[in-house]
This record gives sequence, C-alpha cells and structure tokens, in this order.
Amino acid sequence: MRDAKEAIPELQEVVTLLPSNVANRADLGLGLLMTGETQAAEQGLRGALLLDPNNPHTQLVLGIALLENGNGEGIGLCRAPAFRGPYGPGGILCCHRRSLAEVAEAE
Repeated sequence: MRDAKEAIPELQEVVTLLPSNVANRADLGLGLLMTGETQAAEQGLRGALLLDPNNPHTQLVLGIALLENGNGEGIGLCRAPAFRGPYGPGGILCCHRRSLAEVAEAE
C-alpha cells in the first residue's frame, strides 16, 4: 500500500476534477486524517456530507475526524444505525484512540 501522504495530491486532483463524487471526497478526507491533517479532513468531509448526508462511509470518517479534533459530535456519527454493534466498524474505529470508558462517559 502506498503512503497516504503520497496519495493526497492525487486525491486532491481527483476531487477537483470530479467535485460531486462523494466517494472521492471521503477518500481524500481519510487520507488527510491518516496524515494527521484532522482539521482539513473535517472540513472536506463536512462538504462531502452536504452532497450526500446519508453516506455511511463519509459519516464514519467524519465521526473519526471529529473525535480526533476533540468534538464529541463524532460519537453520534460513528454510532449511526449503519454501524451498530460492538464489533461493527463504527464501534471499533471510533474507539481506536479512546477507551471504551471515555466513549461511554461522553454519551
């Protein structure tokens, strides 16, 4: 797998060429998140969610970005119906840097 940092310029170019493609925007947000650019990730993912508010991939990645930025709103996004269950991707990914106790306390 290529380094996320190397992929960012290509992902940005794809988003520029196809601005209404939500999947590309979510992928860029994930890349930014993986490189520690959490504010930029959150901003881009919010834009993607405006295009498709029910996109579960975008909701999940935005939820993680929000949590990384200290915004508890991310817990709600990660616990959306599409990600229910303790072993679902939302439950696992949203707790990736948080203890289960912290998440439970925030709810």
